[in-house]
Amino acid sequence: LRLQLNLRAKRNYLNLLGIGVLSQRGRPTLGHSVFCTASQPQGQPSEQSDSLTIGSRGTRAGYRVTEELELSDLPTMERLEASANYSNLTREIWEKGVSIALALHWNLPEQYPTISSAKKTVRRGEILSDAGQEIKITDVAELDATYWVQKRAQPGLHPVGEKPYDLPVLLEDDHIGIVEKPQGIITHKSRGHGRRMTLQSGLAYVMQPSQAKDVLFRPQPCHRLDQATGGLVVAAKSRAALIAMGSKFAKREVSKTYVAVVAGKVEPKSGKIDVSLGGKEALTSYEAKFTRRSLKYGWVTWMELKPHTGRTHQLRRHMLSLGHPIIGDKRYDLPGTTWRVEDSGLLLWASHIEFSHPVTQEWISVSSEPAQKFRTWIERQQVRWEKFK
Repeated sequence: LRLQLNLRAKRNYLNLLGIGVLSQRGRPTLGHSVFCTASQPQGQPSEQSDSLTIGSRGTRAGYRVTEELELSDLPTMERLEASANYSNLTREIWEKGVSIALALHWNLPEQYPTISSAKKTVRRGEILSDAGQEIKITDVAELDATYWVQKRAQPGLHPVGEKPYDLPVLLEDDHIGIVEKPQGIITHKSRGHGRRMTLQSGLAYVMQPSQAKDVLFRPQPCHRLDQATGGLVVAAKSRAALIAMGSKFAKREVSKTYVAVVAGKVEPKSGKIDVSLGGKEALTSYEAKFTRRSLKYGWVTWMELKPHTGRTHQLRRHMLSLGHPIIGDKRYDLPGTTWRVEDSGLLLWASHIEFSHPVTQEWISVSSEPAQKFRTWIERQQVRWEKFK
């Protein structure tokens, strides 16, 4: 329990800006006006007002103030002698005063019929001081002081504790969010992955509770990226958004751009790859942005890829069909070659996405820079070429 409380104390939440207001965390987005939210440590009062009232925002995500309490009487040892639970209750009278849990049980026996129920309420952080601070289990009660109760007011999963991995949120409102998935994280849990952390399970840690009427229990990814691929993923927070985004992807109304580093010098520098995959139509546009010399590959090329269809591993298979596999791809590689990079991982990144908002129809355009290792790796190839060739 002590570990859990310590984790709760470290957990930071961002204040909601209101329905339909988009927030941005740390990175610029293209073609979209956003507003920054201010971080508020859990357990700290909101700065939106000087005093609490019924309906005020709580100290935790998804919580609201629901009740005002007044502790008009505090027990003494003598008054507790007639209690059937005398030994347990007297432990809550300390040299510095009466515990808040005993005061709740004494003044409000219908709400807190046992000292245990009162303690659980305090440990959950549901009792606030008049200043908006969460009351601790070690705090003593103040006679005639005003206390407040906060309860979960919004449905959904709001996990407590440190987020399991870094998951930047680039854009968010009540219906959708766009996050930057790290490489190595799978999108959905699937057979064979055991209890490994997924993007789906991580979303609830970083996204704000939604005010939408059809809010989902937890945010859901609207599409997937391969485990080895990092970059932008759209997540839905409301049922309407989830359905609408599914329709947009099915109708190819979402434009996506990827950055990839491939083996060899791609010529011509731009074009389309129209090669069916698994008997189904598959189309990819490409453009070579720049090249570098490489001791191992001769040349390496920085590419921008735009899939017009959504076949499994489409970009990786299409680049292989050109004879230019993506660096670090251990599955789709040219037979008989050693074109593999053991230490870099797959150099493929979902770098840009555009679509109309599934609810407001506002145009959304978000970009993400590939991980630093992409540029580090390709520039190192040129340096080694010049040094050893």
